[in-house]
Amino acid sequence: MDRAEIARLIDQLDHPDAVRQREVRDRLVALGPEAVEVINANLRCVSTRVRTGLVQVLADIGDERALLPLMRYVFDERNNVTESNARGLAMQSIMRIAQPRHATKLFDFLVDMRDDPDAFVRTYVIEAFGKLGDATATPYVREALDDASEFVRERAQKTLDELEMSQTKNAQKLSGEELLREIRSATGARLTYCVKLLSEHDDAFALASQLVREDGNRSMVGLQVLQGLDDPAARRVAVRHFQLTRSDADRAASLRLLAEHLDCDAEASELNAIKRALDWDDKFIELAALAAAARSGHPELTQRAVEATRSGDYNAAATASEALSKAADKLPANLADALFGSIQMVNGHRRHNPHEDLVRTEAYLLRALSKMLQPNDARSHQAQQAALASLRRSHEQQPIVITALEVLMRLTPKDGYKLKDRWHPADAASLVPLLRHANPSVRRRALEVIRRGAPGDAPNLSREFERLMRDDPALVSEAVIPAILETSGPNAKKQLAQLAVANEPTVRRAAESALRRLRNRQPHIDVQFKRARE
Repeated sequence: MDRAEIARLIDQLDHPDAVRQREVRDRLVALGPEAVEVINANLRCVSTRVRTGLVQVLADIGDERALLPLMRYVFDERNNVTESNARGLAMQSIMRIAQPRHATKLFDFLVDMRDDPDAFVRTYVIEAFGKLGDATATPYVREALDDASEFVRERAQKTLDELEMSQTKNAQKLSGEELLREIRSATGARLTYCVKLLSEHDDAFALASQLVREDGNRSMVGLQVLQGLDDPAARRVAVRHFQLTRSDADRAASLRLLAEHLDCDAEASELNAIKRALDWDDKFIELAALAAAARSGHPELTQRAVEATRSGDYNAAATASEALSKAADKLPANLADALFGSIQMVNGHRRHNPHEDLVRTEAYLLRALSKMLQPNDARSHQAQQAALASLRRSHEQQPIVITALEVLMRLTPKDGYKLKDRWHPADAASLVPLLRHANPSVRRRALEVIRRGAPGDAPNLSREFERLMRDDPALVSEAVIPAILETSGPNAKKQLAQLAVANEPTVRRAAESALRRLRNRQPHIDVQFKRARE
């Protein structure tokens, strides 16, 4: 048939008789490649119904000359709602026609179409990614897990599982050397995936160490993998690489790796590397060296880290304090006084300038003290006072709130202090606002700390108990009633009596038990005597 005859045949796809339409489609398919160019030329200038039929015909013919026109049509009509069905069929046709040699062009097209307004088109895109089986598509498929359409999300999860399974099978065929070759040349998502495989490999340490020794463009990958492996032998790799590499970024990463594995037991070569790095011009190397110094166990280097916590360099202060908190259980006891001084100084600066690094520094220093001391230590009370002081006007500073409560939980007796040994009301007052904290866990911990150490006459405490009894019933029997009982505030008896007639049986029983314990603590017996009958 000549082009004009094929064009007239295409027009008959608009025939009202469905049987006739089917016959026309079959004739066009039978023409095969002969009809493709004419169909491509007419694809954009026919009605939607005819176009739907043509898309199906192209899919059945399978000629790759139709690939580009179909892709262009799907892309250009992405905001045309009336073309939704035809575009969906076109996406299916594209996948049927595409050959392996079209993978690159098709992948770029799918990336462009992944945010298409039509949910069905987005679904076909995800399905196509799965058929390609390219690991590079994984981040795009993972994005679709948050798609507005439930259908797209389900397809994305299935495709993601298929991709990961396919990649795992392929990876199992790779030897260690083959995996290293992949890492040396891969980029983007493929590199990310290969690094993940390396970290899970049976010979991960040896392979990552080899990348580091090569001191090439993937030595940083090796250092990162070693960072995630819990193998102290990485210390030797880190020190050697620090000494030999010409890259400042690698030097900093080597010191970070060394710091993670130091346990206050640095050897001579490690100490020499840390001392050199502390005076380096590069800021990242200096920060990494501070972390290693704090965990070295060497008195001079540890003191250098403590001094850094008081410096005007907030980043250095946060780095040093974090490392000190990790090594605190091995630090000498005589460092506690220096840490108390650092906390006091940082607290003063942070109140005037709530910089993120100052907040972190104060929290880490509190944690370090907590790990250095025991509840029965003579300086335990001083550490509690430091934590209470840090809480003052700091209730929006989450790291300080969480860490200060940890310190107080660790250093106070589980049974609580006797009334005469409890904190001063003004000190305990910093805990009371936490009973309104948005985080339920913080409210619960604050109640427990109040139960252990706060006096009943702490400012506003009784009023907050009343509010919790009314607004936070989940905490009443478990936390509020014990706190009311142990703090023994002026309204304790009245508050417990109110709860003793509550509708909730658990609350009522807990309140009755607390009332009995409260009465047993009274210094006199409250009874009435009746005159005997004559």
